[in-house]
Amino acid sequence: MLPFLIPLFFYIYPMEFILKNKFTALRILIGIVFILSAILKLSPIAPFENLLLKLDIVPWNLVPFAARGIIGFEFLLGFMLVANVYIIHSLRVTLFTLIGFSLFLGYLHVFVSSQDNCGCFGEIVELNPIQSIIKNCLLILVVLYVLRNKTVLPSNMFSKFQLYIATLIIVGSFAMPFIFNIPILAGEEGNYVIKPGMKISHPSMKSVVFNTKDTVDVTQNKHVLCFASLTCSTCKFAISKLESIHKKHPEFAISIIFLDVPQRDSLLSEVRIKTGLQTIPYTFVPAEDFFKTSHNKLPFIMFVDNGQIKNLRNYSDLYIGDIFTFFEQ
Repeated sequence: MLPFLIPLFFYIYPMEFILKNKFTALRILIGIVFILSAILKLSPIAPFENLLLKLDIVPWNLVPFAARGIIGFEFLLGFMLVANVYIIHSLRVTLFTLIGFSLFLGYLHVFVSSQDNCGCFGEIVELNPIQSIIKNCLLILVVLYVLRNKTVLPSNMFSKFQLYIATLIIVGSFAMPFIFNIPILAGEEGNYVIKPGMKISHPSMKSVVFNTKDTVDVTQNKHVLCFASLTCSTCKFAISKLESIHKKHPEFAISIIFLDVPQRDSLLSEVRIKTGLQTIPYTFVPAEDFFKTSHNKLPFIMFVDNGQIKNLRNYSDLYIGDIFTFFEQ
């Protein structure tokens, strides 16, 4: 990520400015890193939510709020550093934050997956935990260097108004993730419209052979079916979320129906690595049958009760509570 940021930084701040105001330049650079990290996590936010869900560090119903809270905190640090507000305190909080993030990344590397994208810069710039720890160590050194020379840091020209500026930054930073990416709550309508009497009745759905060798009639009893493509990025977000749920609740009849393609073995291997797909049964369906049932939409997540479609979702409006409610009613 740093090779990407450095040319951008030099474009915004010419070399002459940087050499003359090196501590100011370093402060702003650190702030830009945090702001970019927050922006890239926010769009799309699903992978970061899925990471928190997979780690099981907060209750599932708080994951959307925790994800946005962390992003808001990154915005806060970034804007405080760039605006030069309470700069010594901001740098100290930044230092402890980087140390805390690095310890968390070490846990992720040792106990979860050394190859997972840590989510530090969303899906745009993928870093595994070790790469991100190295990035954090570089930033820690920069912060320590600036703090060591804190006596020569320029004061804020608006120092009399720091409290008001800080309040505005705090409110704005934590509000932005919720304004630009509103979390899905219980009872909200999905992006797909369920037509009266809509049901799943295609003959291919009456005897689905999954990778587990089980043959299942998904028009009977309750099922959550995720119609997905191996090359669809948003499908992977949905699969990752469903896999996290199924691992903890294997009694839930969640299944994935993939569009069959010639390169399915190699593509499936990539999907399994990307999503952590392990426990959910899956199958492959020819294109004609697949699109007749999925209505040409991807991902297409059906909540089916004895053939009747009770709910339809995609990756962005998939509320986890709906799955629990559906199977436990």
